[in-house]
Amino acid sequence: MSVRPIRADEFTDWHRLFSAYAGLFRDGVSEEHAALVWGWITRGEHQLHALVVTDDSDRPVGLAHVRWIARPLAGEMGLYLEDLVIDPDVRARGLGRELLDGVAEFAREGGAPTVRWITAPDNTRARALYAQVAEEAPYIIYDRFVEVGN
Repeated sequence: MSVRPIRADEFTDWHRLFSAYAGLFRDGVSEEHAALVWGWITRGEHQLHALVVTDDSDRPVGLAHVRWIARPLAGEMGLYLEDLVIDPDVRARGLGRELLDGVAEFAREGGAPTVRWITAPDNTRARALYAQVAEEAPYIIYDRFVEVGN
């Protein structure tokens, strides 16, 4: 297994993993939504990158979306881990930790000393892993939704 950036010819694998992740929160991802996000990744828009962990045949079986963030108070860049998912058929084999370690290496190579992410309080299985590799931050997250032009 290895962690690497997604390749432009791996849309099908990316879409499978992204749809599985989205299915945890809603009814999946429309084709238009998938095409939009895939375009961001392949065109390098919004500082968004997709890293994958692969199986022995180099097939992506886990996905992490990451993006660079400015951290003004720290005076440095950071890496924000937006999404993380491992194919349910291969969970509990250390792939999540491998992917998180790959994300940390991506941050290190990019000069970012901090990787930040959020998770749900009831995501106990993931939180057990996260507690092994990171410190829980003492923050509460808010979302304010605003109307934007159509």
